[in-house]
Amino acid sequence: APDDAHEGRLQLFVADKPLSQSTAVPWPLATKGRTDVFAPIPIGTNERGELVTLLLAYGAGLVGAIPRMGKTFVLRLIALAGALDPRCELHLYDLNGGGVFDALLPIAHTFGVGCDAAALDAALADLRRLQADMDRRYATIRALPRDQAPETKTTSELASKRSLGLWPIVIIVDEAHLWF
Repeated sequence: APDDAHEGRLQLFVADKPLSQSTAVPWPLATKGRTDVFAPIPIGTNERGELVTLLLAYGAGLVGAIPRMGKTFVLRLIALAGALDPRCELHLYDLNGGGVFDALLPIAHTFGVGCDAAALDAALADLRRLQADMDRRYATIRALPRDQAPETKTTSELASKRSLGLWPIVIIVDEAHLWF
């Protein structure tokens, strides 16, 4: 659709063959090897074979569907995309304990597994540390000259300045309903 198309415009797509017979499109990050969470990250393709992207910075999301529809797979892609931005701090929680993030254990800042009392206490302590760090980050941004942070938001450039302590933090919780 053109960039200036109305959001309410209906687009109809009629496939001439089942999607299961379509050729798989390689994940661009498999060969690129690096991301910037302040730029759109490829997470898949749509039924037309067009790239679908996700902007991790400035957002939060919830992945939901019926069982066996690929929710955990999408979370792993997002975690890998975060891991491919060397500035990111990863906080990964596998509440089922199924090993979905095990490959990222060596680089995760926080890695929680399971949903027993000890795991819940550790996760709550981590979230409280992150809340305190968020307050520090807000103070840091407010103290910067407006020409460096005109919208009082962390930018890719500011996140790259380690001395400011504004690197991106990616928090991913698989089976978050278990916390609730």
